[in-house]
Amino acid sequence: MPSAALVKQLRDATGIGMMECKKALLECDGDFEKARDWLRVKSGSKAEKLSERAAAEGRISYAAWGKTGALLEIVCETDFVARDDNLVAFSDACALALAKNPSSTDNGDIGQLILADGKNCKESLQELVMKMGENINIRRMRAIRARGQMRHYIHTGGKIGTMADVEGGNEELGRDICMHIAAMRPLYVAEKDVPAEEREKEELIFAAQVSDSGKAPEIAPKIIAGKMKKYLQETTLLGQPFVKEEDATVGQLLEKRQVQVHNFALIIAVPDIIQTHGLSLLPSGIIKFKR
Repeated sequence: MPSAALVKQLRDATGIGMMECKKALLECDGDFEKARDWLRVKSGSKAEKLSERAAAEGRISYAAWGKTGALLEIVCETDFVARDDNLVAFSDACALALAKNPSSTDNGDIGQLILADGKNCKESLQELVMKMGENINIRRMRAIRARGQMRHYIHTGGKIGTMADVEGGNEELGRDICMHIAAMRPLYVAEKDVPAEEREKEELIFAAQVSDSGKAPEIAPKIIAGKMKKYLQETTLLGQPFVKEEDATVGQLLEKRQVQVHNFALIIAVPDIIQTHGLSLLPSGIIKFKR
């Protein structure tokens, strides 16, 4: 029978519950290292079994390293686990690992990134799943290398996360810009950033709408132009009325204060929304760690 001290030592080393640690030591005749490996195998199997269960809750963490900012979304099954200190610590640690190595977004796999405790993301995730008994995974992640300063805003208990590359201004203004992004959800920074194919698609839709309305053909171009102008204002950060000063657009505010926004990212946890300017989007869905 393993001693209580040995069981506690294994629990401290793995983060897995006392009963599971005791079972591991019994299975491995009290051999600490073998029991630790046994738990790693079992935690991986448990994660695999739970992976088909719906993960309808989650949270977003932000971290910065030098000029790089990172947003990372963790999903789980219940809001209770989403707020658990263990999950929050894991989420924050993974976000920091991503900020230190943003190239891991190239293939959507951060499983091998080393966390501050020396374990990699995949191992730590498996241990967390074993401990919490829920399907937990990294859903989405974004990293931005700033030309100016990284600013960020996390809202509603980690349910909405924004970050922006802001050149000029102070920290308060940068936070206000990120809060605006969270509230108004622009798709692009400026009109010049809207892809040509996106413009063409919208113009075709507006042309069809005008045609169906029965308006005189000679006034159709003017109506379409007006609809396009409104669309560009609504979908670009610089064209939107600033949420804290609606008599001015964000663009007018930034010009007045001699500030530029080069890039931004927005992730809204679990409703499947990602809006990112200037970055290629990863495929939607759960990020599967490479085996």
